Amino acid sequence: MSKKGPRSEAFNLLTESLSEEVITRYLELAYHVREQELARRRELERRKAAVRRGAPPAEQPAPKAGPTKSRSRKPITREDILKLYVADSLGYLEKVRADGWGGLTCAESGRVGGMMTRRMKRLEKGLPLT
Repeated sequence: MSKKGPRSEAFNLLTESLSEEVITRYLELAYHVREQELARRRELERRKAAVRRGAPPAEQPAPKAGPTKSRSRKPITREDILKLYVADSLGYLEKVRADGWGGLTCAESGRVGGMMTRRMKRLEKGLPLT
């Protein structure tokens, strides 16, 4: 179950239709993108904390090189793999790899969601995914 409630049967069918080859191909990239997003979020939090302390931007302390707090991380799911697969088919994979999901414009991320929805509807009707 996701934050928004249970997923539709079509969505479950779509994620289950991913081949093991596709999953292994995108799994490492999914971990890379997740780590990149976490690093970006930590940097943003660090900057906000420095502003709250009143430190000028040039005198902000450098981040510690040691280990960070261990946060429980959500495991990579088939949904994450599916998003990467769709982004690759639309030609956005390099952008996601370089900048994370935050690097996509609203229109591009909408296309990814729209393509996932289109594939779910085709799968529900029993049509081929392409």
